Amino acid sequence: MSENRYIKYTVTKDILISDFLSDENSLVANMTREQFLRIKDANGNTNAKLIYDKYSKKDRENQLVKDQYSQFDLYTILANTTITIPISEYQEELLVIGGENLFLDQNQSLPAFFVDKQKQLQSDHKYVKLEVLTQPGSNVDVQTIEQNCQVWIYIKSIDKLIDLSPFINSLSISKSDIGVFSINLNPIEVQIDRDSNNITSVFVSSDNGREYLNDYEVKNLDGTVRLSFFEKYCQQNDAVFIRFEKLQLEEDNAGIKFGSHNIEVSKQSIPDQIFDMIGLVDSINSIVNLESTDYSVNIEGRDLMKMLVEDGAYLMDLTYARGAENMFYYLGDSNSKYFKRNFASNGAFEYLFKEYFDPIQTYMGFIVNQLSNVGWTGDNDLFDYYLPADDKTGDPDKRIASAYRIGISNEKPYLENVEVNGAWKICKLKVDPNLNDRRIIDSSFIDQDGTLYEQFKKACQEPFVDFWGDTYGSQFNFIARQQPFDKKGMEEVMSTDEYVIDIEERDTYQINLGWEDEFYSWFQFFPNNQAFGNDQFFLAANFPIIYLDKYVENFGNHKKVISDNYVFGRAVDPSKGKKNKESIAEGLFNDLKYVIESLSVLPFTRKGTIVINGDRRIKRGSFVRLKATGEICYVDGVANSVSFNRNTVNRITTLSLKRCMFEKYIKGFDSTEAI
Repeated sequence: MSENRYIKYTVTKDILISDFLSDENSLVANMTREQFLRIKDANGNTNAKLIYDKYSKKDRENQLVKDQYSQFDLYTILANTTITIPISEYQEELLVIGGENLFLDQNQSLPAFFVDKQKQLQSDHKYVKLEVLTQPGSNVDVQTIEQNCQVWIYIKSIDKLIDLSPFINSLSISKSDIGVFSINLNPIEVQIDRDSNNITSVFVSSDNGREYLNDYEVKNLDGTVRLSFFEKYCQQNDAVFIRFEKLQLEEDNAGIKFGSHNIEVSKQSIPDQIFDMIGLVDSINSIVNLESTDYSVNIEGRDLMKMLVEDGAYLMDLTYARGAENMFYYLGDSNSKYFKRNFASNGAFEYLFKEYFDPIQTYMGFIVNQLSNVGWTGDNDLFDYYLPADDKTGDPDKRIASAYRIGISNEKPYLENVEVNGAWKICKLKVDPNLNDRRIIDSSFIDQDGTLYEQFKKACQEPFVDFWGDTYGSQFNFIARQQPFDKKGMEEVMSTDEYVIDIEERDTYQINLGWEDEFYSWFQFFPNNQAFGNDQFFLAANFPIIYLDKYVENFGNHKKVISDNYVFGRAVDPSKGKKNKESIAEGLFNDLKYVIESLSVLPFTRKGTIVINGDRRIKRGSFVRLKATGEICYVDGVANSVSFNRNTVNRITTLSLKRCMFEKYIKGFDSTEAI
């Protein structure tokens, strides 16, 4: 009989040790619980210790559990616990060939402020996409992953949610500021009963509703091109829901399918999903080669940031629409959504011209309130299966959005008139609590002329505030946060491994990183003049230029001039006394300190891209640890893609990274040490 060797194995779900040992496929059959718990790894740690260390602090302090641990009498293994098991060469070969029992360690992402849904997903022990089997001292490293994707499209013209997944040739999404998607499909022919609006026939499929034989005739009998279902019925701003490989967390989240060959999906299934991107269609086009009868359809679009980029914000006071000299008549329907979104009424006018300055979230909330009455996805029940906004019992991430309070005297009637329609029902503002003391003092904010995206970017001034939107779970969040690029923020990032996602060497296909070419050698800081009047002496005396002579000597002379559009929370009118001036100076110097700490490190960081094994856990705004280089990097953009052909499936993730720095440099170490 072969001599036993020992390998590391990670359990992917909570399980009783007795069940783990007695399972017919168990790698440790015919072993008692005590024998199993006494097995040691190469470092001398018993399985009992490895299992016990994964318990919560409360359980580890429980005397009964302590006694069970000391007596090798533990009962339960928690998910993601790595244990040691003996295995013969024969068993090992079977496992490697079969591709079973493989795992991937998870790491919670995002330091400082981040949306609750992402924290929830990353901290869930089922947030695992694959399993890995390794043997210490060996080059054997086997991984397996379920390579698939799920794409649903809501087609307004027929009021149906359709599953496109079986017809996909390739799928790619990319997320930086604005997310984009591209779907390449095989053409299909779908017959619809015009009287009932039901899909009566699709094509030929097998009985299990998963395998399809698509016998599509490119030409009609008269020689003309036969248009596919997608070109006939899909149109601009149809909603698209995209997800890549299924996670263990999603095992119970299967969509409800029905209709001819299960091509239709119940809208009721949408709130339970964990999507990688929710977007709107920009274009549908086809590529037809009549000689070879090749036919493919491309659907392209953008994520729900499209609602900000393409929607103009043109607000006017309703008092100017009453009809008088130097005014004008509005000839449309004053009850229409389009009228309500462009004219400031029901208290909105008071908000625009009130005397105090608002926090970022209040201003952004006003913009959403005023402009969310146009829903983009049409008048239908697409998002009606989410929980009501005032539901206090269910999952908050499955509730529709509500109107935002803006602090006006007649707020109750104002909020009652705010409409939240269409895709806006699943869009929510998430603002970093660290930004609560920032007040917007730019007078141009009352001039609502431009796109919503431009309005939000005015409120979120870089480098103090970063703004973007992304899909989390089954909703879309507009996020404003202070990036943790200063010393305090990076210390928080590095305070625990749970804030950084590890990129293993085995998952890294390509690295393309180079030194950052952006740098600044001196900084000049100006507060917004509206808050300080014309007291130029105050400005010049209290906000000098900060000059870094060593940077000039080594890198060159580049300046950074910033006009701060925020006022410190305690600041009032600086003309009323020295104390107020000092308060303002204190707040603005804090901003200056943040800017210098954030930007002065740039010459010592790298930026670029890496290509890794497909990993949908990573979002824009995450931090990753590159095991291949020993660097910690900030994720500025994420692209996921999958393509299918007869012989292979290609699934990769491309990360756009910046601020890559060796971990030792971030934490601080003796400069005489080697990296």
